[in-house]
Amino acid sequence: MKDQISSYELACMVKELQVLKDARMDKIYQKDKEFLFQIHVTSKGKHMLRVVIPNYLYLTDYKGDFPTTPPGLCVFLRKKLKNARLREIEQLDFERILRLKFSTKDAIFYLFLEFIPPGNLVVCDENLKILSAKENKRWKDRTIRGGVEYTYPKQKYNFFKLTKSELKEALENTKSTSIVKALAVELSLGGIYAEEVCVLANVDKDKAILDKTKDNIDVNTIDRLFKAIKELQKLPLKPNKLKNEMFPISLKTREGGEESKTFNELFNNAFTKKAIAKQKDAAQGKYEKDLKKIDNMVKAQEATLVK
Repeated sequence: MKDQISSYELACMVKELQVLKDARMDKIYQKDKEFLFQIHVTSKGKHMLRVVIPNYLYLTDYKGDFPTTPPGLCVFLRKKLKNARLREIEQLDFERILRLKFSTKDAIFYLFLEFIPPGNLVVCDENLKILSAKENKRWKDRTIRGGVEYTYPKQKYNFFKLTKSELKEALENTKSTSIVKALAVELSLGGIYAEEVCVLANVDKDKAILDKTKDNIDVNTIDRLFKAIKELQKLPLKPNKLKNEMFPISLKTREGGEESKTFNELFNNAFTKKAIAKQKDAAQGKYEKDLKKIDNMVKAQEATLVK
């Protein structure tokens, strides 16, 4: 089972997370790169959003264990977002980044969740000035630290706004040797959904991109791929699980999966089981460590008694 959400899957997840719109932030918990936001939805009650940076996020009914003394960032989040209303949840372009907009009586705050490894959680004011972040980092084209304006890495192409001319440009300028690899890399689709585009377009995924006699890609191939992309953009959510893989839509390349009510439900079932097992292992490890410590104490006391 993969534990890294893709750009396309994040877009599908955002559709389901709209149930949280206008909900009130109640409680916030943090354990290293794992955050749990307990949110109250009017007339629907408590919802819990688990965010594991940089892997995934999903709605859950399982809280789990968190430190009784929260980390500094968690304290800051509680101070700023307690009772705030979640006004917007949106994906930035086709990046693996979510922007959550919160409002209080006196201020507007933005929470950016970055699922691009190594991942990050960044808090900004209404002017997008960074107030705090899980990790302060600096790259050649952007900086994450308090006091600077938040910017994010932008891909050249947005899958959901892609034009036919952009598709042609992406394929003709790619360094990838096959159509499926080019779609996966240039459009940030990843292997599974790039392969699905090829199947929908009835195009050989391993076909070389350029027509060597004309030094450009076949126009008919471009037309079929673009039509398939438009179809993938509009496919309705139909979450399903095939073996250990989870998908937000029905795929021709992954048929026969077990359907689920929501994509969130698939994540909750899969990762909550892992979390419970991990917690049990940790508890068992602590028990055995404590038992060994007591055993050593008993042996030391017995030795003392013999003397």
